[in-house]
Amino acid sequence: MENAKIAILLSTYNGADYLAEQIDSIKQQTYSSWQLYIRDDGSTDQTVQIIQAYQKADQRIVFLNETHIENLGVKRSFMALLANARADYYMFCDQDDVWLPEKIELTLAKMMKKYVTDKPRLIHTDLMVVDQDLKPQKAMFGRDFQDDFRDVLYSNSVTGCTVMVNEALRQLLLKTSFEPQQVVMHDWWFALVAAAFGEIDYLEKPTILYRQHGDNTFGADVSGFQRLRRFFKMEQEIQRFISALKQDDYFAQIFGNNSRLSTVNKRYLQAAVAIRHSRSSVAAIKALIKGKARKSTFKGTLLMWYVLVFRHSVIKKSIEG
Repeated sequence: MENAKIAILLSTYNGADYLAEQIDSIKQQTYSSWQLYIRDDGSTDQTVQIIQAYQKADQRIVFLNETHIENLGVKRSFMALLANARADYYMFCDQDDVWLPEKIELTLAKMMKKYVTDKPRLIHTDLMVVDQDLKPQKAMFGRDFQDDFRDVLYSNSVTGCTVMVNEALRQLLLKTSFEPQQVVMHDWWFALVAAAFGEIDYLEKPTILYRQHGDNTFGADVSGFQRLRRFFKMEQEIQRFISALKQDDYFAQIFGNNSRLSTVNKRYLQAAVAIRHSRSSVAAIKALIKGKARKSTFKGTLLMWYVLVFRHSVIKKSIEG
């Protein structure tokens, strides 16, 4: 394990407020065989200057696009980082969090428990939700997950900033096309590919301080009131379900005929596609039952049933549009 090289992939965009704190936490890791690859996605604040200063001070820090800064969007930016880094294992990093000192060491130990070089493997961990001043709120998950392909088709528990992937998964991700508009988020896409052709494993221990503030792309619900509000945001939840079905459809186009996809996973994938393209709610429900479709929570599974029974027209409109 001591010789494993880790590539840390960090995409920045107007992150000057917190970026130095994040990079410092990486430099303070107990595991030191790492290289930090940073790609800026078109910042207009002092982010670029901060990256340049850190690169000058530490040869392990690489500013990938220092001479060609352009905005690709977060999904394509992380894929560009993945394509341009070379290591044994790859970790993904957000600009506004803080890594706990043993993050690399603990995640790598979990990865190495099943050392199979030719099998795609993804490790993700719990995280500690904090406010903008790093005051702890609570662990985000605090439990183990069922990260089977059937589950990941409809919901995602993999948070990108906690992820480590091996070279086998990287190669598989890069060998296929990637259309950002077809994908909900890059971490969900990574989870889908890993669950379909390899495995996902979860470390039930927070390894980062996950900062919550007004600029977060996706936030964590940390209070009962916030969770209650989200419960009643029905339209938002429906759109997320529709986006998941769209992503599954795209996955089927890319990987549906792949010989490495097991018969069982093909059946689950075909069911997801059938749900999206069903002409009636009855047909959609039959596909749901046949594919044993479920989400990670009971509430989420109930929502699927609600959409298919009472709001099936929304799915049809999403395809037509």
